[in-house]
Amino acid sequence: MSVDNLKECGLKGSFLGLVLMMSSLLVVSLTGDAAGMTMVLPYIPAVMAGYLFLGILCWLLHGRTPKEHSWLSGAGVYYWMFLILIVVTVIASFLTETVRYVILVNILVIAALWIMEYVSLKKIADELNQGMPAGRSAVVVDLNEKPATLEAYFNEIEKYCAANKWELEYVKKEKPALIRINGKSYRVKMGLYYTAIGTPVYTMTFSGIDDLGFAD
Repeated sequence: MSVDNLKECGLKGSFLGLVLMMSSLLVVSLTGDAAGMTMVLPYIPAVMAGYLFLGILCWLLHGRTPKEHSWLSGAGVYYWMFLILIVVTVIASFLTETVRYVILVNILVIAALWIMEYVSLKKIADELNQGMPAGRSAVVVDLNEKPATLEAYFNEIEKYCAANKWELEYVKKEKPALIRINGKSYRVKMGLYYTAIGTPVYTMTFSGIDDLGFAD
């Protein structure tokens, strides 16, 4: 992860930490736990530091790639979820009711933000990918990771076309590649964007071109 990505992660993670902290204080106030609020007040700086660390850690894990953290991929995700669930359940049995509510609300806040991001990105992807060869002049395809070699770049193009059952023909096998999909010409460029929570996503953009090479 680059320095710029780390800075972005720090800012986004700090914001998440503050949101979690505010939701926790709101829960404590709504439960009417005056004793708990009085006990927490002297430790507000430490609590804030803890939430900032938690928020940044969440962003770091969210922005990971499978290559960087293979132990958090595939079946490993379910193992860690099960392990964390057991640990949280055991710890919760020793906590007060207010603290259990705080933990539950924090989990719900993180889950809600994740769902909102997923729905937003899915909507954008559906709009971009719907019926591209039939009339769209461009489409953006998200990649799991940046193609490390030219051959990997071509493999991503071929894999995407095969998945959509499109007829692929290379006009110029270079970078950016010039191809034909179902008889229509496209230029394929690599790109990069950041999600709403600061995660970098590598892309391939299929831009429609005419036979003379000018963009549609």
